[in-house]
Amino acid sequence: MKRLMYIYILIFLLFIPGFATAANHYVREGSTGNGDGSNWTNAFTSLPSTLIRGDTYYIADGAYGAYTFNDAESGSTYIYIKKATGDDHGTETGWQSSYGDGVATWTGTGRGWTMDTGYYDFDGQVGSGQSGHGFKLATTACSSQVHLIHFNSGVDHCNFSHIELLMCGNVNIEHDAVYAVSGGNDIKFDYCYFKNISRTAFLLRNRDSVLIDHCYAENIYNSYGIHQQFLSDGGSDYVTIRYSIFKNIKGTSIISPTDSNHWKIYGNVFFATDSKYSTSNGVLSERNEGTTITDIRFYNNTIYNLYTKSGTQVADSNTSDLYSYNNLWYNCTNTNSVNCLNFTKDYNTYIYSNRSWDCGLTTHENDYLSGSDPFADSANGDFHLSAATDAGDDTIGSEYNADSDGVTRGADGNWDRGAFEYNSTDSSGPPAIPTGVTGN
Repeated sequence: MKRLMYIYILIFLLFIPGFATAANHYVREGSTGNGDGSNWTNAFTSLPSTLIRGDTYYIADGAYGAYTFNDAESGSTYIYIKKATGDDHGTETGWQSSYGDGVATWTGTGRGWTMDTGYYDFDGQVGSGQSGHGFKLATTACSSQVHLIHFNSGVDHCNFSHIELLMCGNVNIEHDAVYAVSGGNDIKFDYCYFKNISRTAFLLRNRDSVLIDHCYAENIYNSYGIHQQFLSDGGSDYVTIRYSIFKNIKGTSIISPTDSNHWKIYGNVFFATDSKYSTSNGVLSERNEGTTITDIRFYNNTIYNLYTKSGTQVADSNTSDLYSYNNLWYNCTNTNSVNCLNFTKDYNTYIYSNRSWDCGLTTHENDYLSGSDPFADSANGDFHLSAATDAGDDTIGSEYNADSDGVTRGADGNWDRGAFEYNSTDSSGPPAIPTGVTGN
């Protein structure tokens, strides 16, 4: 009887998707074994042309070429591409620590990774902010159009973590780090680093359910008139951009939705270190007028030292449910459209000099004509608070009740404004922002 029960259990487990077939494979530049990918001694020298659904491919440090992911989908079964590290590298057979202490770099000319099918999970495993990422996508083609990750029509369900995406910088070419203009759903980027991009980090069209989380973007800039943004969209719904840093981005705006609905933008920092990084229409504004934009929540962001315009605005009359709450602006000059056009705004703080206005303050907003820098070390890019701010709105919803460090907002009785919640245990510096004073 027990033997029969064991047989039934084994048969049951064999029919659980991925249980019987999931395996690990190994890829290492310069491997001289038999090349069957079964261990580090016999690793593939590059990803094989056909990958197996449900399996994991560990990638060692090294240089690898452009690749097209086109494996037939099988329900919701993913393929996993992981950077090998000392803590996670599969088998010990043939393993050496030097295989996992650096970067796996993928270099292409026109494209890096082309996504023809979906259900892939890419994980560099290490790295955040501006350094230490396990995977790196780069290009050597600075004189032609480049897409580091190119999505073809209708590709769904792809995750990208701990990846640096590096381009050529200030060139007169339309370079996009992520090019996804043919529809599709459910893509996620977290702990990724976007640098030196001459048009957009994300060019999206009709792509729903997008998450950009704990990413860092800097130097999105050109001097030749190409319209650059961090994200340029048309027709995408349910987009969330949170807990990310945006440094030195020039363009029409940093985030540009069009015909877009149900967006959440919270817990981010937007800042510039030079006046050449300016936004002509603000941090967030529509890419094209004459469209419908509804349900955008711009909550608890920090905006520092931006030039020309630094607010949130949508000029179209066909809008509804656009909210800007609990944000903190500091030293953003010539911002004659801060939160004015079609946004409902409240609980924002503005600390500035030489600023002009085309709309007034709402009930809980504070406008300080002068004031101390409220951050721990803004000169070095640290925008944690040095003291508590005026109280923000603590009723905006539980989704927003923690900052990017996981600190609970309002736990000390004051829900702070800006990207970071004040934490008295590790913050020091300039005095608190003055309270009880408003201006217009």
